[in-house]
Amino acid sequence: MYILDTSVFIEAKQRYYDLEVVPGFWDWLDVEYRSGVLVSVQQVLAEILARDDELTAWAKSRGSMFCLPDHQVQIAMGDVSAWALTTYAREYADNFLNVADSQIVAFAKAHAWVVVTNEQPEGPLKKRKQVKIPDVCRAMNVTCVGPFKMLKDEHARFVRDTHDTRP
Repeated sequence: MYILDTSVFIEAKQRYYDLEVVPGFWDWLDVEYRSGVLVSVQQVLAEILARDDELTAWAKSRGSMFCLPDHQVQIAMGDVSAWALTTYAREYADNFLNVADSQIVAFAKAHAWVVVTNEQPEGPLKKRKQVKIPDVCRAMNVTCVGPFKMLKDEHARFVRDTHDTRP
């Protein structure tokens, strides 16, 4: 199972899979969610709803795609929190722990899911200014991939309808 970060939704909408231009991507997310292949978390939904745009309307109608933490996630959250607080300056750890990112990693750790994000690792520890999902995943032994890797691994295809008669 894949668990999607906020960046997957927002960057898709803003950069390469606009809801009107590539509806196939958004339909694919619906199908894969219903098939038990992917989910996200309630905090991601909250971050999307705060935007108040077309993506907000899309996400609002798919509330069940966004999970609430269970007991296993709460236990894993303790590990994620402890690691962040002992690895980063308090302000950076607190920022990470107060957004969806920490819950995404905790869900993945608790349930052996794969995290999907557009984030890149931060780099050497002494230079880290922000807690990045791939760095936490590595520390927690959680697999982390980008959205295009997920799409390729799941054999997603968004093909133009060849019967479209528009000029």
